[in-house]
Amino acid sequence: MIRNIQTTTFRGKHSILNYTNFFIKHKNIDAAFTNIKLTCRNILTNNNLRIVDSCSSILPLKHCPSPDGFTICYLLDESHMSLHSYTNNELDRGEIIGKLAVDLFTCSPNPLNHHNTIRDLNKFLIENYDVLLDSSKTIDRF
Repeated sequence: MIRNIQTTTFRGKHSILNYTNFFIKHKNIDAAFTNIKLTCRNILTNNNLRIVDSCSSILPLKHCPSPDGFTICYLLDESHMSLHSYTNNELDRGEIIGKLAVDLFTCSPNPLNHHNTIRDLNKFLIENYDVLLDSSKTIDRF
């Protein structure tokens, strides 16, 4: 049973960002992956979001055929951040892939930590990878 509980104060923020035009040639995927992973770590740390753990993989994996891309996840003391991409420009079901999805959920006592992380990440991706922000949404969470 779900109860409707009304609160006037939200501590958490959850942002979802979808980018297009995210093309990285297969031969350059390792360098881009490392650059994005290290930059994300620095952005999170610089915005006072504490990293507890992380995991990441370059796609495709031997046991899981997928288009070229990567997944990066950070477990934060305050929640999580993930990036998932398909970086090639081959047709998949009639569309060009080249997509990057970002998810950031924080429960930081300072909402600017969340806002500044999104701002810094967006700036980095646009300046370094010429991506286009297709859509974004931020909602309040507990």
